[in-house]
Amino acid sequence: MDGIITLVVIGVVGLAIWYVRVKKVTEAWDAAAQQMNFQRVGVTLTSAGTIVGERQGVRLTIGRHTKRRSNRSEVFVRYFAEFPALGPPVELTKQHAFSFVNRVFGQDDVLIGDPGFDERVVIDTNVPEAVNAFLSPSRKMAILNLFENNSDAKVTERSLTVDVRGTHSSVEQMVSMSRWAIDFSLFLSAPNDVDIALQNQANGNLGQAVEQLHEINAAPGPEGPNSFTQLLEAEGHMAMGNGAAAAEILDQMDVTANNEAAGLREVAHRHPQPPLPPTSHAAPVQANVEAPAEPAAAAPGINLDQAAVIADLFSSHRTGYEVEEHFLDNYVGHQVTWSGPVTRSMTYRFDSDFEGEGLKVNIELGTLDNGQLISNTITAVVQLEDHNEVERDEHITIYGTLHRVDRYMRNIYVREAEII
Repeated sequence: MDGIITLVVIGVVGLAIWYVRVKKVTEAWDAAAQQMNFQRVGVTLTSAGTIVGERQGVRLTIGRHTKRRSNRSEVFVRYFAEFPALGPPVELTKQHAFSFVNRVFGQDDVLIGDPGFDERVVIDTNVPEAVNAFLSPSRKMAILNLFENNSDAKVTERSLTVDVRGTHSSVEQMVSMSRWAIDFSLFLSAPNDVDIALQNQANGNLGQAVEQLHEINAAPGPEGPNSFTQLLEAEGHMAMGNGAAAAEILDQMDVTANNEAAGLREVAHRHPQPPLPPTSHAAPVQANVEAPAEPAAAAPGINLDQAAVIADLFSSHRTGYEVEEHFLDNYVGHQVTWSGPVTRSMTYRFDSDFEGEGLKVNIELGTLDNGQLISNTITAVVQLEDHNEVERDEHITIYGTLHRVDRYMRNIYVREAEII
């Protein structure tokens, strides 16, 4: 008899705990729906139902979804955004451990010739050329950011699916994730102005690109600036060493559901201004000397050889904001002697990346095939005095001071350089 009573008590306690959890989730979902002015349908005593709503032409559905993994079931909250078709039929998912197995059995995904993207994203389509044209730099950046933050996500030409583990009893988390899902969908639909800015950024005109992104964000739509465009502008300010400007943008954003934005905000607050140059400097180098000068002493464990810097900064184990902070903490202000072929040069009277007048030269430093970003080519954007003359494809060696890093475009800026 005592055993039966014990079982009944355990059952009642378990039922009470279950009811409290269900009530907490239900109340959170109800509050989130009200805050977003969405509807909640299919509500029962045991289910929080589904949240549905539409904003700026994007229809969002939030509901529970169960997946079978490793012989057990896991519960996820699924955010499913639908929007008018933007391009050719395509399905994009994150590369995973079984991608290699799929290739062995002939299930190759489409490659678009961009190693940084191909190695991170599985592309499933029967019109690869059309998809390649559709995947502009802006769309690639948004998709990579999505997969950095959400492993269980899928993008098609007309929808976004994001599965977040758990049942979500946090109103803030649900509202934040909903905002990012809608902003992502809207960003995919019209990235033309952003693509122009990113082309300038890729060419080594970071300051100009940031100004263009700022103009885009200063003319927001009815729901305010797009989160992804704001993140790109903040990244640009951070790359320019202006952490205060980046922090101002990120403080006004809801970064709850985006780890990259949240991490970048912490870095921006820790580095509001560029750090002071290292105390140890090598003697200035005169132009046309026969042997390269020795670079300044680096921090312990830091190798300033260009191949070592490339591998250290852009290795796949660092997220974007970690690259920014690692450069600020260990590289900025140190002198380097680097070599490579000239890919672009321009004389300037005013430049938003370097002070004074001079010659701005892009040098190809090398490539890295296991990266996570848009380009697998690493470029040094170098400030030279305007009396220098260089030709495209000419191989030169420069000695200068590390200035900033643009991790999105894999450009490393070197100021006050000389050809040696």
